[in-house]
Amino acid sequence: LEEALYASAPDVSFTAPSDIKCRDIFSMVQDELQYKTGEHGILLEETSAMWADTASGDISYHVEFQYSRSRGEIESIKNRTDDYADEAIADLDLSASSEYQKAVAINEYLCDSIEYPARQPYSDVSHTAYGAFIEHSAVCDGYARAAKLLCDRSGLECIIVTGKVKNGEGHAWNLVNIDGKWYQWDVCWNDGGHSREEYFLVTDDFMDRSRSWDEDRYPDVSETPYIR
Repeated sequence: LEEALYASAPDVSFTAPSDIKCRDIFSMVQDELQYKTGEHGILLEETSAMWADTASGDISYHVEFQYSRSRGEIESIKNRTDDYADEAIADLDLSASSEYQKAVAINEYLCDSIEYPARQPYSDVSHTAYGAFIEHSAVCDGYARAAKLLCDRSGLECIIVTGKVKNGEGHAWNLVNIDGKWYQWDVCWNDGGHSREEYFLVTDDFMDRSRSWDEDRYPDVSETPYIR
């Protein structure tokens, strides 16, 4: 599944143990793999699956993916995204920076260069790092994917988190590891709020005020905000 999504493949077939159910397949794709990096599941619109029992007792799956763009367009978007991320890291020149300084620089860079779309319907690429980097327009998961790609290139361990804000709408943000501890980080809300540091290197308790997520799926976060 991971390899197929990364390659923007139209489908994938495999055999799985009988205790892996169809709902597990959809959960793997939609809740984990689609947000594993800044590129997995890019522009994925729909997932469907067919299955059949095998003589061995396992289950044979055929999973199909539908994307909002052609495979060629998606590959072009990914390549341009990669090139831009490399150029951004070179411009930021973070080689001699501490992990905290790298995170600060990335947070400031993304807040400076991205605008949240003014109105709906949002473009499909607004959910991608391509939208954040090339079109300078992105919604929450576009911000989170862009942050993930820049962190990966600067040597920071970073994860994309998905959940819901208090009004029930889906939301995406990041966890980042600084000096051996994980912290919560929402670049999108830093950009749209009154302070670019409000949602920067904070705790689960702080994030609990505005959103919910499955904490069991992610690393334990520091119980205190990062001390600057």
